Amino acid sequence: EDYTTSNGSHSHALKATEKYVQEQDESLSHDDKEPPIIEDSQCTTNSKIPPLVLTVLAHLTWTASDALKNDRVLPVLRLVHECMQTFLSDPTVQGFGCWIMHNLSNPLLQELVAAGSVPIIVSSMKCHPSDPLVQEHGNSALYNLLPLILSSGDNRTDIDRVMFQEVSRLIPSLPGVVLRGMENNATNLSVQQYGLLVLNRICQKDQNTYEVFVSEGGLTILLNNLKMTTTKTFDSKGGAVVDQAVIEKRDCLAQLACQFARDLSRPTNSSMDTVRLIATHGYCETQVALLEFYNSESLSEESISSHSAINIVDPAIACLRNLFCHTENIRQVMADGHDNHHVIPTILHTMDCFHQDPAIQAYGLDVLGRLGQVDSARREITNTSVTSVSIPSGSAFQPASQVDA
Repeated sequence: EDYTTSNGSHSHALKATEKYVQEQDESLSHDDKEPPIIEDSQCTTNSKIPPLVLTVLAHLTWTASDALKNDRVLPVLRLVHECMQTFLSDPTVQGFGCWIMHNLSNPLLQELVAAGSVPIIVSSMKCHPSDPLVQEHGNSALYNLLPLILSSGDNRTDIDRVMFQEVSRLIPSLPGVVLRGMENNATNLSVQQYGLLVLNRICQKDQNTYEVFVSEGGLTILLNNLKMTTTKTFDSKGGAVVDQAVIEKRDCLAQLACQFARDLSRPTNSSMDTVRLIATHGYCETQVALLEFYNSESLSEESISSHSAINIVDPAIACLRNLFCHTENIRQVMADGHDNHHVIPTILHTMDCFHQDPAIQAYGLDVLGRLGQVDSARREITNTSVTSVSIPSGSAFQPASQVDA
């Protein structure tokens, strides 16, 4: 691999496919029309060469140095673009083409935006919402490119103004594109993870995007992310045993989902009607279940690290604090016979398990204070005690109920 890379196989491989691109229908339109969603059964190419070349190139650029990317691949980036545009119906071409863009986006993000890579990536994701390779690498490439795309173009001299305006016009439709890919790959941890990263980056730039997220059906998708991490319904590549790498990816998704839910539920980012809507979708119950899950994980023999657990529990309990800004949400969880009536013991148990983290303690007290607006909740808080639990020897977590005062 080092030999072929150092001898310029990147450019030679791409030139081998250029003639196949040129042989396609010259009348193929590349205007601004919405590309069609293409079913896998419709995906055919006139040659096996372009998919093979992009597959090889994607693996080569995955390990290539920055100098090789700049000197050997960037000069022929146009061929990658032409190949993806010509073979738009081929998911293999699109998937590995997006992977190449992801590989080049660090450190060549400025060059990719200037060359027009962003519209091609977005078109690929629109056409293949059900293909996990396209969605994962399309999102990962966009995540790297977004800081430059979202920056002000008024004073930029490194990117053509027309190209920058064309890319900027894609931003409003981007949440919908990302969410459709997440919806069609609901159990794929990587697609969900990179999708949330892209959505979070867009929302941080423009808070109005949170409302777009809700209107595009994002609440159901985000709720699925939260449930998937605790019910183990994610795709583990068909293996009977979930390995440590998958566990870490699951915990990473849980952290991203909790952080996004926390930011989404802030009254400064969403209206109170939206905060109420979030609760009616089942977020209160799901966040409580997630806290219970990671409370148990923190006390298990093979517990996740203290830092990882805190990064998940912190935004989860903060989301509950935000949801309880709405009094109807408080009445909902404290209603007699409600499935989430064990919220107070769970909050107390969480504070007990992570008693050394000041943020979790503060959020927990805030949640209890908001719940205390209801008479039944005040009585329950007063009468509830945390049941002592057995702690495995060597565990990093020692609940406050078992630590000397």
